[in-house]
Amino acid sequence: MAKHALLLGWNRAIPGYAGAAGELFNAWTTYVTNHVENGVIERFVPVIFNHGHLGDLNGFFLLEGDREKLENLRWTDDFQNLAMQTLHVVEGFRIIPTWVNEGTMEAMQRWGKYIK
Repeated sequence: MAKHALLLGWNRAIPGYAGAAGELFNAWTTYVTNHVENGVIERFVPVIFNHGHLGDLNGFFLLEGDREKLENLRWTDDFQNLAMQTLHVVEGFRIIPTWVNEGTMEAMQRWGKYIK
């Protein structure tokens, strides 16, 4: 099970760009699914909040996998082009490297060494 993930989060479409945002949602879904099928991404979890949000976060894609593979993917031209397009039509778009599963527990153990 993966220890690392990329979180691709967003708030909402910029007013007037809802159609473009919907098209990009589909483009991201296709892009990520292709990388699940070719083994670069281990698990894809799309999340949209029901009846509310967390401040400026209304949904996210969680891309779980090997840290090195995810970092390499993140800096490909295709990924960067999708990210750049998304920045122009979606408010609050962000890409955050995260720990997941056992990686979360390892991060907390590391953190625990330094608290007093």
